[in-house]
Amino acid sequence: GERMEKWVVRKAFESYLPESVVWRQKEQFSDGVGYSWIDT
Repeated sequence: GERMEKWVVRKAFESYLPESVVWRQKEQFSDGVGYSWIDT
């Protein structure tokens, strides 16, 4: 489901971003990063 997809995205960026960025609350994560680039 959607939760698993977000987990995969976070794991993918885990080594590139600080843990506080990757694993912060959903609303902040969505506002700060967004997923529009995945569809392009």
